[in-house]
Amino acid sequence: MAIFLHFAKFIFFMSKLKRQKSFIIFFSVVFVIYFALHIPLFITGNYLLSAFTQIQPVFKLVFILLASSFFAGRIMERIIPSLFSDAIVFAGSLWLGALLYFYLLYFAGFIILMLLKLTVWLGVIDFQFNDTIKISVFITALAITMIILLIGFINAQTPVVRQLQFNVNKNGGKFKSLKIALATDIHAGIIIGKKRLTRIINKINAVNADIILLAGDLVDDDINRLINKDLGKIFSLLKASYGVFATTGNHEYIGNAGKAINYFEKNGVRFLNDEQVMIADSFIVIGRKDKDAVRFSASKRKTITELLAGVDFSKPIIMLDHQPAEVKKIAENRVDICFSGHTHHGQLWPLNYITKAIYKLSWGYQYLNSTHYYVSCGAGSWGPPVRLGNRPEIVAVTVVFQ
Repeated sequence: MAIFLHFAKFIFFMSKLKRQKSFIIFFSVVFVIYFALHIPLFITGNYLLSAFTQIQPVFKLVFILLASSFFAGRIMERIIPSLFSDAIVFAGSLWLGALLYFYLLYFAGFIILMLLKLTVWLGVIDFQFNDTIKISVFITALAITMIILLIGFINAQTPVVRQLQFNVNKNGGKFKSLKIALATDIHAGIIIGKKRLTRIINKINAVNADIILLAGDLVDDDINRLINKDLGKIFSLLKASYGVFATTGNHEYIGNAGKAINYFEKNGVRFLNDEQVMIADSFIVIGRKDKDAVRFSASKRKTITELLAGVDFSKPIIMLDHQPAEVKKIAENRVDICFSGHTHHGQLWPLNYITKAIYKLSWGYQYLNSTHYYVSCGAGSWGPPVRLGNRPEIVAVTVVFQ
């Protein structure tokens, strides 16, 4: 027996080592790509300031510090967490958003420059790209990016409560109608700390729901940050007559899903991880383990058919599935309502076009085969504390049973 136990430990160790190796490879590639993206911007900025030799050293220093801030802050807060490391992470997260819009302006400027050169070549205008124009381009790009980030930052701080109504052709038991407060992708941690999290929780409670459902990514990544900041106390303020239920998202698994689930459950959030629960003998709530569980923890999740085995289909069935990857399959299996999140609907315009290309439903409502499916764009934010193109949301759903 001892031999088998040691063999099992060896297999577990090897699988863990393999996952760690894949993590190292993945983050090494990300690290190289991230810094490679800065090279064209650095060269361009230095060129635009070529006539201003006194400003150039300041530009180089600030650029290098900002480019390094996200990774430096993440390393610092793991070694010596403090307000200073939080500030560095915040600056680095803002820089991620700035990087996107600097690149959009970079390509827009390149197109405009090519058109100007074409008109000069055709003899339409006489244009000289002199030092005055260079500094004007630099200042304009900087000002536009800062304004965009400011607008996006303010937008990200102010979640809206979205009202929906679903009609379900089933007997709701003791409920003629059911009020649900749905929130996804809160990403509590460094960026979304006590103040912003409190605003989100207060908005959820203001719905006065019968039941609160949280469809994954409650935590940003490392659960220890929530524990150190005691953010669980804020989650414990969530109140609903029939409880607060959640399912795992990919970010729970990026950190430590087991530890995260234990911590949240101590603070009043019941996790349904490939589980179902009957509420007031009237309706069923099912929570799916996130599809990335196998990638981060070698833990497979049940299929939809396995999850629904033995379910009483005469009762209304509500499912939480963090990633909207199986919209059609869920609809084919007679689930009455399904809630997802994960996509953030891109979070930063124009990234929403990418999420729309990846997912059948990136944000919003769809009625398919008698299944009401809603994908939320999320209550929080990941990476940059900025949102453009959509408002963060808490969803108030009234379900009318017939």
